[in-house]
Amino acid sequence: MVAIPTLLSLLLTSTFITSAPSSATTEVQDPPPGNGRRIRPYGRPDLCVMVGNGYAAYGTAVNIAYCQSNEATWAPLQLWNVTNDSSGPIPLQSKIGDMCLSAGDNPVSGSSLTIDHCGNGQKQTWNYSAQNKIQLDSTDLCLDVKEGSGPINQNPYVIVKELQVWECTDDNNNQIFFELPYPNT
Repeated sequence: MVAIPTLLSLLLTSTFITSAPSSATTEVQDPPPGNGRRIRPYGRPDLCVMVGNGYAAYGTAVNIAYCQSNEATWAPLQLWNVTNDSSGPIPLQSKIGDMCLSAGDNPVSGSSLTIDHCGNGQKQTWNYSAQNKIQLDSTDLCLDVKEGSGPINQNPYVIVKELQVWECTDDNNNQIFFELPYPNT
């Protein structure tokens, strides 16, 4: 007679395959919609500059989180209308003309970044150099990964690193950023 396995014996002897990711990295290989580009920090193709808290609203912090696939709910929060070796505002692709990367009023070294209504002048005019630095126009302040910043657990996704503006310096990898167009190579 053949024994019929019980559910408990199956659970104890079976190997399960789950759909959970094996790492926090996300390969972004498909072209994003429109002209959006992901901006990623030096040495971390898995991370992208991203609007925090899962929604775009005036004053929302902009930091660094894991890159999202194009189909992900929050992918539009990391797609920017930006081109290397250019100057001007950096609008959120899904909100062109409405929401732009902003260094706030009277920015100084250590000022955080937000999205704000486009058209607020100097605090939103950026020079994205051929050397991969994103410098606030008419200042000596560059987009910068805050040294020593660590994960900030927030919903719906973790902020991996904080962004700020900081005095531009040569040979500072915290101030090197690459646009991640399609495909991710």
